[in-house]
Amino acid sequence: MKPGRQTASITAKNVASGVDIGLIVDPYCGEDWPVSGNASRTAHEAGISPEVIAARPGIMVLEFIGGRTLTEQAAPVEIVFGHNDLPAANFTDDGRRLWLIDYDYRAFNSPLFDRGGLAANNSLNPGQETRMLEEYLEEEMREQRWIFHQGMKCALLLRESIWSMASEIHSGLDCDCRAYPEENLIRYEAALNQFMTLNRA
Repeated sequence: MKPGRQTASITAKNVASGVDIGLIVDPYCGEDWPVSGNASRTAHEAGISPEVIAARPGIMVLEFIGGRTLTEQAAPVEIVFGHNDLPAANFTDDGRRLWLIDYDYRAFNSPLFDRGGLAANNSLNPGQETRMLEEYLEEEMREQRWIFHQGMKCALLLRESIWSMASEIHSGLDCDCRAYPEENLIRYEAALNQFMTLNRA
């Protein structure tokens, strides 16, 4: 195998080998490497990541993709403390008010993620989505905000699809873990088609 072009991320070094594979040399990928490998394999099955050829402590071998990395955008991103998991089952109505429960996935994030999750996880129609966003933003919906919202909704549904596929393999809970990934992929593909239509308009 011939050495090739090398690039680096914050925690790993990427090497184009000169053949149809690429190496990710990750010194932080120790005991966690089976999880990283499984996540990459699941992403490959979803059609968004190259194939994992092999994974060992400190190194992962992927199918080589002859593309280019994206650059960071200059637009500022608002960060808030988010819930990050907003299906209807996480809201409780005591007759006087709504309570929000289950903070397992709480983290600092863009508020776009929770707004996208609220719309996607509860099958809001466009009118309901618009009202929800205008209530949150306290202003009329603008086209650019709508596009950002739809893009984040795609990201949320893709994350949910990958998570549900991993749960299908590893979850010990009594649930229909096969139907849930299929349902999420259908919703993701529908949202992506809608988003691509907006971008072409």
